Amino acid sequence: MRTLKAGQTLTLKLAEAVAANECHWVASWINTDTDLPDQAKGATNGATPVTAVSAPAAGVQLLAHLDVVNRDTASVAVIAEITGGDAREIIRCEIAPGESADLLNPARRGEKGADGATGAPGASAYTWRGEWAPGEYVRNDVVSHDGSSYVCG
Repeated sequence: MRTLKAGQTLTLKLAEAVAANECHWVASWINTDTDLPDQAKGATNGATPVTAVSAPAAGVQLLAHLDVVNRDTASVAVIAEITGGDAREIIRCEIAPGESADLLNPARRGEKGADGATGAPGASAYTWRGEWAPGEYVRNDVVSHDGSSYVCG
């Protein structure tokens, strides 16, 4: 979560001024005056900044997330900038076509590793069952899900 103090603003823009690239965004935050979550929605297109959230005249706002969806057919670089008072923070994120990202809580996933070697048939006590699906599994059944492998114990 990020904290916006009085006088600070979070603005959002695309890094390249390409009018065809359009990103839709949703921000949510907790205003300390009410302790209720608030939301703002909008779109940005080109490098014209859009104010996503401004802190109140007194108090703070706790920013929970800033989701940005790339609605175009080309990748875009999105910049979120927190300014005001003594603070200046810039967050830059590349978003692929049709994908989304939370600029305040970026995914921390590394590159997929190389596939391992396949052993000789029948040489293992494990039974490969493929992609995980709801159902019954027995000890030593092996499934994959979301890029990871799991063994039933």
